[in-house]
Amino acid sequence: MTGQPYGDSTLGGSSLGQDATTGSSPVGASTSGGTTAGGTGLVGATGGGATGSTGVTTIGGSSGGSSGTGGSGASGASGTAGASAAKVPVQVGIILYPDVSKAAAAFGGDAGNVGNQQQVTQTAVDWVNAHGGLDGHKVQLVVHNVSLTSTDTYSEEEHQACTDFGADHHAKVVMTVASSIDNDLPNCLKQYGIEYISGGVYLHDDTDFNGITNMIAPTEISTASVARAMVSEMTTRGYLKSGDTLGMLTEDAPAGLRTTNNVMIPALKAKGIKVVNYTIHGPDSTPDISNSAAAIQSAELKMASSGVKNVAFMCKGCFGLFMNYAESQSYYPRYFLDSLDGLSGGKGHAQSMKTAVGLSWMPLSDVGGFSHPKEFTGNPTRDLCHAIEKKWVTDDSSEFIAQEICGGFMDLYHASLQLHGAPVSIPNLMSGFGSFGSSWSSAANFGTRITPSRHYGAVGYRRAHYDAPCDCFLYDNHALHPFS
Repeated sequence: MTGQPYGDSTLGGSSLGQDATTGSSPVGASTSGGTTAGGTGLVGATGGGATGSTGVTTIGGSSGGSSGTGGSGASGASGTAGASAAKVPVQVGIILYPDVSKAAAAFGGDAGNVGNQQQVTQTAVDWVNAHGGLDGHKVQLVVHNVSLTSTDTYSEEEHQACTDFGADHHAKVVMTVASSIDNDLPNCLKQYGIEYISGGVYLHDDTDFNGITNMIAPTEISTASVARAMVSEMTTRGYLKSGDTLGMLTEDAPAGLRTTNNVMIPALKAKGIKVVNYTIHGPDSTPDISNSAAAIQSAELKMASSGVKNVAFMCKGCFGLFMNYAESQSYYPRYFLDSLDGLSGGKGHAQSMKTAVGLSWMPLSDVGGFSHPKEFTGNPTRDLCHAIEKKWVTDDSSEFIAQEICGGFMDLYHASLQLHGAPVSIPNLMSGFGSFGSSWSSAANFGTRITPSRHYGAVGYRRAHYDAPCDCFLYDNHALHPFS
């Protein structure tokens, strides 16, 4: 588990993204250390709540698979309420970050308008329960709060989360949204028979998606597909030609190394382009971020002194730090960026961004759905989530987190429609997701295709450029370029 939540997060120096206020608890109960809250309705109280990095709050009804209802009940469902009450509730877990503002400030960043994630999450759960739950099973929400200022290692935090979801509670599904969490968590959850919905920005390739059989990622794309798309953009549009040099930073995540070494470098070498690659060790804890930052600075110094004019990343969180170090030396290469880098991280860096090339499949974090609604093509799931969560949406940051959380629950709800009375289990849910094909649109991307053999959803990207008047990235046009 890394300490990098949300779409435009970096290892430091720029915005860590969007999150919730600290210490929220459900109406009628304050909890800590894995106890259960029996209150109903939306969360709204401040104070109390789970403490440290291991606290768990179960919202709505009682825990341990009892017949209590989750959230505020099925007040909006007439025909399905009886069927829902007849089935055992299902616990669904989610990881939230209550102290993102404090963590952002510690690294000189600004988390922006941090709404209340628990309110947003409960609102989505209430909608699901009001519309029949998961094939008639009411959802009981299990919230695991992770402290971004904790000194625990990310491995320890993942073990704590897995134990809370799988042993202390009996979740059937766990989701993460807009955060970078490595493969240890889904592999651990699998031992408890828990489906894992990854809605984050960790580097995953086809090896990961094929090997982690309880993981589905409706909003993600294989890093190999990203690499092929980036090479195509670099070369077919004339940015790089034979004899040129590309500087790269690659995180030592398995997918990052495989993608750079087996896809990116060979494809560019075949076109006569030299790649100077620097491997960056991903931090093992929040205190360890300083060591990763030092490695990034070292790579930047070497590229600047060597006159490297083009830079790309297969390294989540590296872009912001690299750019800040480069600017301190008046070094302004052309950046090739994508949604894993977080295009919105370029805000306030006009000189660095004026020649940048952007590939975007995550419009809510790259461009901003609230401030640039005309940049978005129609997406019925996004429209639904906007209507569900509109009370909590006031700007790009709050819309982003609302759409990510709500979209995850809509994906799960839609997959559950294919259960037809079968148990809520990994094989049955994977089958439900696999039935999507191209008929379902996730809220966070431009188009979705999931099949029994394709466990990630994004189908294409749009080209983006930095626009100085708005100090932001905008799309060149509405053309969608398919991933291969």
